[in-house]
Amino acid sequence: MTGVLAAGVLLATPLGGLACGYLFDRAGLTTALALLGGAYLLITLCPLAFPSWRRMDSTSGAGTSR
Repeated sequence: MTGVLAAGVLLATPLGGLACGYLFDRAGLTTALALLGGAYLLITLCPLAFPSWRRMDSTSGAGTSR
């Protein structure tokens, strides 16, 4: 399963570069940096907003295999 996830990430990597280049070309550097910085900020704050992220590290877990 890890290999499939890694392959998906590596497949999508060039698409992110193309999307950033298109955004830079259409909107300009300042706007592109502001939009992408805001997106990264929201993504990094997800663990604070969604309780399911906090439960990932709990060891009292249902569904853990031993």
